[in-house]
Amino acid sequence: MNKIIAASCLAVAVSAFAQGFGGQQGQGKIEYSEKFADLNYAGDRETFHTLDIYLPKETKDAYPVVIHTYGSAWSMNNMKGSADLNTIGSALVKAGYALVNPNHRSASDAKYPAQLHDLKAVVRFIRGNAAKYKIDTSFIAMSGFSSGGHLSSLVATTCGLKEGKSGSVTVDLVGSLGEFTKFSSCIDAASLWSPPTDIYTMNPINNFMGSGTYEGAFIGAEREGNKDKWMVASSPYY
Repeated sequence: MNKIIAASCLAVAVSAFAQGFGGQQGQGKIEYSEKFADLNYAGDRETFHTLDIYLPKETKDAYPVVIHTYGSAWSMNNMKGSADLNTIGSALVKAGYALVNPNHRSASDAKYPAQLHDLKAVVRFIRGNAAKYKIDTSFIAMSGFSSGGHLSSLVATTCGLKEGKSGSVTVDLVGSLGEFTKFSSCIDAASLWSPPTDIYTMNPINNFMGSGTYEGAFIGAEREGNKDKWMVASSPYY
């Protein structure tokens, strides 16, 4: 009986990771003129530091860009190929935006704020390679589903801030990933799809694939007794 329950929980967890806005995240169909795949934005050989770029079919010298990040309860590091491409991604490209789908480190790879550093490095990479990939840097936006929306909200609300502070806790909000550290990691807009934002006041989600909660694994400490660590990972406080 215990094995059946465990298997059911695992199936629920895997299914939850696969869900995106409008159903299964899936590969789906996306119409584009050009795709740049598996670009490493951190200057290392790690798969979790790669991204894909899709350009619209309408030919232009440069395109405004939206960076869309997958949802995974911060637990996956290689889902860029299934980041709501058949829904949000397809709509953005049809509307004339260049679409960027990045991977980022999971909670198993590193604790917060590593994931925020990853996405800010993506923004800088796009700015640093704007001419090469036909990006109009006058409009750079973030988009994300679930945990991807949470990370996108942090990119948006921490623009111009070097550190996040709450009580005795201080975190680096910028990082030093990649070769474009002199470029800005600020963005012009954010579109968030079903994200947790104030994770300190929301009910944590039990980790079906391990002990504790997904938020606790992401932050590196469970909520009880660690208010400040959870506050600096919650975008409304910025």
